[in-house]
Amino acid sequence: CPCVPLSNDLIQGLYVLYKHLEKESKEATGGMRTQDELLALAEIVNSVYREANEQMTIDTYAKRLWLTHNEKELIRLKNVLALYFLFRQVTIKPEKRYDKFWASILNKNDTVLSFPHQMNILTWNYDIQFLLSLRPYLTSPNLNASFPYFLGEQLPKTFFIFPINGLAGCFYDSSGRFQIPSIFYEISNQDGILTSKDLLDHFDLIKSQKSTLMFSWENNIDHQQAIDSAISKLGNTEILVIIGYSFPFFNREIDLKIFNGLRNLKKVYYQVKDANKEILVERFGFNNVRFNPSSLNAIQTKEISFYDQFHIPEEF
Repeated sequence: CPCVPLSNDLIQGLYVLYKHLEKESKEATGGMRTQDELLALAEIVNSVYREANEQMTIDTYAKRLWLTHNEKELIRLKNVLALYFLFRQVTIKPEKRYDKFWASILNKNDTVLSFPHQMNILTWNYDIQFLLSLRPYLTSPNLNASFPYFLGEQLPKTFFIFPINGLAGCFYDSSGRFQIPSIFYEISNQDGILTSKDLLDHFDLIKSQKSTLMFSWENNIDHQQAIDSAISKLGNTEILVIIGYSFPFFNREIDLKIFNGLRNLKKVYYQVKDANKEILVERFGFNNVRFNPSSLNAIQTKEISFYDQFHIPEEF
């Protein structure tokens, strides 16, 4: 099964975390304080689970909180998501598709790892699968210095990964710099053993910091500027590969902004399991005149029907 559940299964994942914390609280050996803290944390997770379970997805629950100006509960949801993604990702290895992707696109100049200058990635996912799967290729333990995430700092001149919704579990420090908590790679060095103390400490950390998880529709000025900067850098993109994304309706504004910014687009590959091309056409704008086969310089589309690896276009 995948390391990170699909959007529709994420709510159930919170229930699994709640039951784990409840079990840990009963078996805790660190004294009454540890038991009480774990039980309190379990109740926080359970409360978020129950509320989210009334909605179709986590994203719809988050947007409802935002629309009703419930900032306190939205922050609590983000904190619980951060804890869940730590719990899920640290103890289960990333999907092998990520490893094959890195092995296929990375190169080396002398002893320095090099990323492809002709490729960039936009992702709606707020997990850190790209980070964890890249780590075995890095020589430096400092992931913050090595990883090509872009979250609002000056745009890198070459390859970058831009998480449109930010990242669950990461944060901005007091200087506004993007930080990946060290626990993500420290635990990897300990064969994926995540203790109750790790969970408590991580939850305390993320509560005290500014989360990088920022849903695109929150209209955060800094985040919107980062999105605009990323889109502007992609203006010369000629080949677009869509992987596992069905263009949900409430992402339509950002999706259209991205598409409209791809001024030189010539070809689109879509690798979406059980994809309904008509829905993709409608939601993504494939019915735009630029996709009309009879129009001059029409954009080509091609469906990719295998799913055991991320598609890398032949033009790469």
